[in-house]
Amino acid sequence: MKGRHFLLYLFCVTCSSCATNSSSSNLDKHDSSKWISGDDYRFQGVVFKVRDSLPFLYKHYTELGDSTNWYHIYTTFHQFGKSESMWLEVISFNGKEFTGILDNHPSTVKNVKYGDTLKIDKYNIDDWVIYSGDSVLYGDFIERYYFDKKKR
Repeated sequence: MKGRHFLLYLFCVTCSSCATNSSSSNLDKHDSSKWISGDDYRFQGVVFKVRDSLPFLYKHYTELGDSTNWYHIYTTFHQFGKSESMWLEVISFNGKEFTGILDNHPSTVKNVKYGDTLKIDKYNIDDWVIYSGDSVLYGDFIERYYFDKKKR
């Protein structure tokens, strides 16, 4: 599981210099466009699918969340004009924001570190995944997009 996140993390670190958002704030509401190529319509569709599926994640975590499933969210952090996308393991959700533990070692931004407990607004989620053991139950939209793209 963590190996798959690490590969996606490396990809995003490599691409982080392409981010168009230069805000120094940690998170920017509703702005997945910062890492979408304007001509990659399939990827834009993936981002919309992630956004459209968020109510399912909220409901699943709130109503069905238990110790047998692991919930992860993917978000982008910003610092001094640089961006880095990373995974957090969800430990709570209050209806407006997730609290999670950072599950990556940042290499570009230095305002967060591995193991930090962070609050992420529900509108700042770029992807999500629900695991049962090492199996993906739901989500993981971006990784599936890149896997399918490699097969073409």
